[in-house]
Amino acid sequence: MPVLTPHQFAPGPWGTYEGIASQYPDATAIIDDTTDLALTYGTLTDAAIRLGKRITSAFSTVPEEPIGIMMDRCPEQIIAQLAILYINGSCVPVDGSLHVQTRGAVLDGLGIRCVLTVDMSDNRRIQVNLREPAVPFSAQGVQPGLESCSHILHTSGSTGAPKAIRLPGKGVLRHAGSSLFPLKPGDSVAHLCSPFFDLSIAEVWSALLSGATVVVFSPERVRDPLAMDSTFKHRNIHLSFMPTALFNAIAIAKPTAFSTLRKIFIGGEPANAAAIKRVLRVSPHPSHCTTHMAQLNPLYLLWFIKLA
Repeated sequence: MPVLTPHQFAPGPWGTYEGIASQYPDATAIIDDTTDLALTYGTLTDAAIRLGKRITSAFSTVPEEPIGIMMDRCPEQIIAQLAILYINGSCVPVDGSLHVQTRGAVLDGLGIRCVLTVDMSDNRRIQVNLREPAVPFSAQGVQPGLESCSHILHTSGSTGAPKAIRLPGKGVLRHAGSSLFPLKPGDSVAHLCSPFFDLSIAEVWSALLSGATVVVFSPERVRDPLAMDSTFKHRNIHLSFMPTALFNAIAIAKPTAFSTLRKIFIGGEPANAAAIKRVLRVSPHPSHCTTHMAQLNPLYLLWFIKLA
């Protein structure tokens, strides 16, 4: 198989991201709310390219090579996504809390030969871990371009074994660029959802493909509605995606928490009208408050609340 350059398939998520990053190299791409770590687009791109080269030096990849990312929500998880797309691979978030047999079945089911992890004791260095699946992934029949797979997510497995769902690059671009959530450099998007949940794709990529900032929230912060209030305001969050249950909890505990936001997207469960009304009543822009429902594809069924 011929050697393929990282840019051969552009434009795709990586090619589009790279164009944005080159326009705004000094803009802030990621803020870690836990550590206050801030990465510019230039720094983020350099980190992704370095990691991509480490991966390809560790083993010979093929187009759409599925590469596992066994990390929770953190800046390194985003760097890993970009690195995999840089080398024309497919990002596969893997939940490390899964039972070892279930996790092994997920990895073997896709023929994954490499899993990325982060070593918190080694200055948060991303580790490239190789493995030997029973049947390695084959790139036979892969067609380069926007139809190529950029991400592979899995169902929860609540009704059986987790099932793989492939997302083409064009789907990520279409949803991240949707007119439902227009963003610009200087805007901030809250990264609240687990990277194993489909909404995390919208959180991260709507920001990165707009020159906006991804603010990574810690699991502890997300579990505390009052802490969410202070962080939304401190980080001047403009857009947020969140599970309906989390929105309801914040709406009850602190409905004014969303005062800096222009739009909130909630999904996963039916919207709660009473919770939405509590937020709308205290919105600083009551004359512009509206609610809508949008189905972006079979994975996304979202309600969004426009606050400005």
